[in-house]
Amino acid sequence: MEALPHMSAFLHQRPASFRTQNEAIKYMVTSGQLRKLESAKLSVPPQLRFEVEREVYGWRTDLEATGKHWKGWFKGMSELFLSVPVMKLLVLAGVDRLDKALMIAHMQGKFQNHVVPTAGHAVHEDEPEAVSQLLTSFLQRNRLLQ
Repeated sequence: MEALPHMSAFLHQRPASFRTQNEAIKYMVTSGQLRKLESAKLSVPPQLRFEVEREVYGWRTDLEATGKHWKGWFKGMSELFLSVPVMKLLVLAGVDRLDKALMIAHMQGKFQNHVVPTAGHAVHEDEPEAVSQLLTSFLQRNRLLQ
């Protein structure tokens, strides 16, 4: 929730269009949203649509238009995550945005947390092998996978 006020500023700084898909891919990597060129090449093109009349690629989804829903989507999410009575693994690129509830619960051992510092916002896209290994290990350790 603490990061939401920064989202509008972030979206205003983001280019609205690109001359080529490669330009958009480069932007996503140089801005740090994705850290691996290979993952950007796979995940960025489907996020774009070609605007014939302007001959540019624009974002398929207008994220700013969804802003009115952000609080409803994210408010209470940490508490909901913590309330589920199962073993939990939280995989993040960094812990700088962990809220108080998650920090306390992690210190109390209520979930396993793993940071993948070489990843950007989309951890599973930047480091699919690392995420796969983390999930496999978590499932095996908790006897959920043979």
